[in-house]
Amino acid sequence: MRVLIDDSPCDTEATTIGEAVAAAAEAAERAGRLVCEVLVDGALLSEDELQQSSTLARAASEVQLVTTTM
Repeated sequence: MRVLIDDSPCDTEATTIGEAVAAAAEAAERAGRLVCEVLVDGALLSEDELQQSSTLARAASEVQLVTTTM
């Protein structure tokens, strides 16, 4: 699975959307940034979708996190 933070690759062994989001969000936070959007295979995930275990358990080709400064 390809995982990106603001178009930059994020090195992770994630196999699910949930794992990818968690790893990338942690990396973004270490860099002093906050996640503002999550896109999975190009589609924006809603806050509700990010709370659903069925969504987080799925696999994807690409997970991209868009961040902003704190």
